[in-house]
This record gives sequence, structure tokens and C-alpha cells, in this order.
Amino acid sequence: MMGAPIVGPVATHEFSGIPDKLAMLGSRLMLVTGPSGAGKTRMLAHVRDLLLKDGVRVIDPAALRPKDKPAVDLLGKDTADAMRLLSCVGLAELRCFIRRPSELSEGQRARLRLALALARATKPGPGAILIDEFGSSLDDLTSRNLALLVRRLVSKNTHTRFVIASNRSFMGPMLAPDLHLSIDLLGRVSACESAPAPISGLFRFEPGTRDDLGALIPFHYRSGLPATLERVLRAVDKETGTLAGVLAISRPTLNGAWRAHAWPGRFDGPDKILAAKRINRDLRTISRVIVDPRFRGLGVAPALVRSYLREPATPCTEAIASMGGVCPFFASAGMAEFRVPPSARDARLMDALGHAGVERWRLATPDLALDRALRTAGEAFIERELRLWARSSGSTSKLATRELPEIFTHAARSIGGGTIAYAHAKHD
Repeated sequence: MMGAPIVGPVATHEFSGIPDKLAMLGSRLMLVTGPSGAGKTRMLAHVRDLLLKDGVRVIDPAALRPKDKPAVDLLGKDTADAMRLLSCVGLAELRCFIRRPSELSEGQRARLRLALALARATKPGPGAILIDEFGSSLDDLTSRNLALLVRRLVSKNTHTRFVIASNRSFMGPMLAPDLHLSIDLLGRVSACESAPAPISGLFRFEPGTRDDLGALIPFHYRSGLPATLERVLRAVDKETGTLAGVLAISRPTLNGAWRAHAWPGRFDGPDKILAAKRINRDLRTISRVIVDPRFRGLGVAPALVRSYLREPATPCTEAIASMGGVCPFFASAGMAEFRVPPSARDARLMDALGHAGVERWRLATPDLALDRALRTAGEAFIERELRLWARSSGSTSKLATRELPEIFTHAARSIGGGTIAYAHAKHD
């Protein structure tokens, strides 16, 4: 609700009469709203001066000018740290990792700038992120979700302050600020109170269709639908009816080294036919979890997994995640994590690729990964390691004489796919 004015017109008082200056400095999230021309920018400049005088480092994401390099190379002390920061702002997608700022959408660039600002604000010492005209260049749905994302970031980054100005009235409930100041066209500033919008009730989870999966499959790094498809679960934005995410259930492969660790004795044994029957009867795989880029960072993925696990199709459920270490939403949803040590030949090839600047996650796009490896380590080195890898097993020995792209694609699928396995057993 709107309170009594706490300061006179902006033009005459320049905010010096605000009695609650300490509250302004101490607020973890401060929001200034009002129509264009009311003085929001001057208010932010006033707050910026107060913060600087208080020894706080202030970062303006709009002032950051990132180099035209892949997003993963723009921040963080190393690649893993960069991917973690990108994941925090909803950019945990292979395409986003490898794209340059000029290749991202406007909404994705806003998230990237937020990640860059966070990296600077969270350095030793007090930091604050100051954003004017928040979400002004984005559509209502994207800006609303960006506000919800900031709200989650505030709760996770307890030592970083946010100061935001917007002319959109719905930002109050989305951001749930500690201090909300509203400025009218006469320059009068009032304190506002508004109930926070419940993020947990934003989505509806229900059975989906193949068409729902097809609508979001372009946003997944694996092109095309899964080989088998038995069930689809979808998340729908209650307010707009927009499809926010999907989860696909498929039949499992018959071989999986992690199963001996996840369910000892249940799916192995001397009788391969009986083992296969048990696998097909008692086990299903979560083969895809895809979230619309506009809804990333809001917890849609783990919520989809939790929703499925409440009523799974079989007693046992598994999933394989190439980037589980960066975006561990399966673990967040309650699935147990299992890491199976690589074979000696896979370990050697991964070590060689590591020296060539190719981390495991990059193998999800074999053509780009091979190009990077060749440019960094040279063709002779990469060819030697790939052909040695192929000759080291009877299942791939025929590949040893093939062209490098074909060998690399097979190797990428072999060593890049099963990074982390997740398992869950339903208890009656």
C-alpha cells in the first residue's frame, strides 16, 4: 500500500530530507518506481553517492562492455566458476556458454550483464548492483521473470545489495524489496508496501504431449526427440498460460555402469535376459528436461523432476547429465548422484583434450570441440590421441582408420555423455 510522502518534490529537495537514510543503506534490495520523468534516475544517483560514501563498491550492469568472446570466457576464475555464475542467472545452456554477447538475445544479454555484475560485486568487501530502467527493453513476461530471478539472487547472495529503478508497477510483488520508494510526477516520494508474489505457485505441472516436447526441443543441446518416448510432463505459467518447461520419460538403455552402484544386484546378474526384463519392467529414464530460456533460473527444472518423482511410472528412475556439476537440478530434486570412474583409455583422451582446452562439457557439440582442439594443440597431437583411443577397444577399432571428425564424434558421445548419473527409488 502507499504510505504518506516522506520527502518533498525531487527538484527542490534532492532527496536530502529522507529521514530513513540508514534504511536505504542497509536494504539488501531497494526498488524505486514511478512514471518516466518523475526522477527515478536522480534518486538512484543519490543512493549511489550514499553507498560510495559508505565504502560500498557500486556496479552498474548497463555500463559493462564485455569483449566479443564466448560467454564462458568472460567471467570467473576458471571455466567451472564461469559456468556456475552463468547458471545462477539462468544461462546454464551449452549454446549460451559458447555464444558471444552479440549472438545472445536481449533477455540473455541482460542475464549475462547481471552475471558480470555479480562477479564484480561479490569480490571481497561490500558491493552493490545498481540498475536503472530495469527490464525496460524487454517484454512484460521476460522482465517479470528477470525480476523473479533477481529476487532469488538476493536470497542467495546475502552480502550483495541491489538498487533497482523501474516504471513498471508490477515489479514490486515480483522483487519483494526491503524498501520500495514510489515517486509521482510532482516528485513526491512515498514508501510502499506490497505482498511478495509466491514463486512456488507460479507454475502448474500436468501431463504434456509430444508436441509440447517438440516446441522446446530446439532449446536443448541434443537435437531431435529421444529414441523412445513414454511420457511427457509439462510446466505451465499460470498467469499467462505459457509453456515454461517439459520433462520427457524414455525407456532405459540396457547397459549402464552406474546401476551397479545405484541399485546393487537389482539390474545385473549372470542371466542377461532376466536382467533386461527387470530393467524394462522397473526402470525408466528422464531423457530430457528443457526450460524455455525466459523461465530459466526460477527453479522450473528441479520442480519438474520432483513432480514426476511423486508419481513415477516405475519403482526406479535414472537420469544422465552432461553438466550436472554445473547445474545440479537432479540432485536438488532429491535424486542421488553417482560418478563412475572412466576407463583408462577414456581418461587418457580426456586428459589430452584437457590440455587442448576442451573440457568435458564442450563435447556436447563435437564439431566446435574438435575445431577448438585442433587450433589449440595441433592436428598431429589430436590425431594421435584419437586413433590410439579408437584402437584401444574392439568396439571402436574399426574407427581407427576413419576421418578425424567421425572418430571425434564417436569419442565425444562415449566420454562426454555419461558425466554424472542420478538415481531415485520410490519407497512405498
